[in-house]
Amino acid sequence: MLLYGIFKSGLIRDSGLPPDGKKENRPCSLARVQMVWWFAIVFLSYVVLWLLMRELPSIPASALGLIGMAGGTALAAAAVDKGRPVPVTKGFWFDISTDKDGVTLPRLQQIAWTSLLGIVFLSQVVTRLAMPDFDASVLALMGISAGTYLGFKVPETQEG
Repeated sequence: MLLYGIFKSGLIRDSGLPPDGKKENRPCSLARVQMVWWFAIVFLSYVVLWLLMRELPSIPASALGLIGMAGGTALAAAAVDKGRPVPVTKGFWFDISTDKDGVTLPRLQQIAWTSLLGIVFLSQVVTRLAMPDFDASVLALMGISAGTYLGFKVPETQEG
């Protein structure tokens, strides 16, 4: 139900309208997907830990950093995309992993690290009953990945 709501609500889709004028045909945005991913993981972990432990868990600074980076990436991507024509969706995976030239390494890097760290985060919540506190090098890795994605997005937007 939650996933259905996310996909149908437009939370993870680009703003603007595609040529066919249908809001439901907007492509999925990698930056928005990442923002929803980290919000959902941290929020659900917090609620589950609270219910299991019967006390409010602490939220580590690295979790706040991941949510902040995802939000900042989404804001920057929206600024870069402002005024750009919105294409019609070609499906979730295609939308988030490609630009006009096909699959790109910066997008794949962003998807891979975000997915892996999300899985590690959840596994730590389940096995340790606490939210993990990633070290600064992991946050730097996510920042570099986000910066690379945004850096390649600028010419992608100017050309297409």
